[in-house]
Amino acid sequence: MVRFTDFPARAESLAREIESAQPDLIGLQEAEVWRSQTPADFVPGNAEHVEYDFVRLLLDALSARACTTLKWSGPTGVDVEIPGFLSESDYLGGVLSDIRLTEHEVILAAFRSEDLGTEALKPAERSVRQ
Repeated sequence: MVRFTDFPARAESLAREIESAQPDLIGLQEAEVWRSQTPADFVPGNAEHVEYDFVRLLLDALSARACTTLKWSGPTGVDVEIPGFLSESDYLGGVLSDIRLTEHEVILAAFRSEDLGTEALKPAERSVRQ
């Protein structure tokens, strides 16, 4: 179901809009991380394989456009894990996985070197990651 949202394409679209508007702050609700573990062990909270990290995808899309951001994450909201199928072929083959959803509230702040009166930062130093 998550694949149908096509968040990688949506992140590119959001990055274009952010690059154009150049906001100082961006609030992200339901900043989701989807993880899995195969086979399922039915132990809540231990699936760690990242399937989708919506904030990371957006930060990567912004970085590709040379938009520098500073990320601040608020408290974790929902963090739930349930057994399910990752694909139709898993369903047909009876391969059950643990699927974990973690939601965060995130604020992205624009970082501009002129705000600090310093020279432009090297690209590798431009995105602070938590």
